[in-house]
Amino acid sequence: MIVFSLALLGGAPSRAAQVTVERASDGRHDLVIRGAITSSDQCHAARVLVERTDIRRIVVNSPGGDAWAGTRLARVIAWSGLPVAVPRGAKAYSAAAVAVMGGAVRNLDGDVGFHAPFLVDRKIASGPAPLSPTALPRYSANARPLLAEVTAQTRAVLREGGMPAAMIERVMAAGPTDLWKPGNATLRQWASTSKPDRPALERLARTCASVVDSLR
Repeated sequence: MIVFSLALLGGAPSRAAQVTVERASDGRHDLVIRGAITSSDQCHAARVLVERTDIRRIVVNSPGGDAWAGTRLARVIAWSGLPVAVPRGAKAYSAAAVAVMGGAVRNLDGDVGFHAPFLVDRKIASGPAPLSPTALPRYSANARPLLAEVTAQTRAVLREGGMPAAMIERVMAAGPTDLWKPGNATLRQWASTSKPDRPALERLARTCASVVDSLR
């Protein structure tokens, strides 16, 4: 399993994040993502964003989770064109930090930290290791392409979110117990190159709905 979470450092199972719509103090509605990010969260978020046209921003408070899911959630956020927020007292670590990079506008008052994708490998006595030239040989031949692919997707999301190349390398050098935190002022300044894409959001929502229906 490819993960991007401090909570999964020891390989513990995760629960899907809570994806809810909540009424803010100003009367407008937020899409709120809480808890560990898993593969189903992009579907929950996409379907809600398509069904609810009254949502004004996306709020994230998560320790991280599945790395691939974090990149997909970033795409959903980018396609929505909505601002993303990490409020004071909240956090967006690892996969959640990657997801936040999908926001064209980032309202950040909480704690945001990044690290490289890694695999939970129960055969490694010392536990999972972050991706690095020295760590790759420790993974099986089947695992290495998966890790390489999710790393490429992570790099793409960070680049599209406006993160400079040198800073992306800082992310890739950070381990799961050593988050890199560029600072909220810096993250707000990086301009996203992603554009809203309502048709893509609607296609994903339809695909997710058809999968759910097929399992009934």
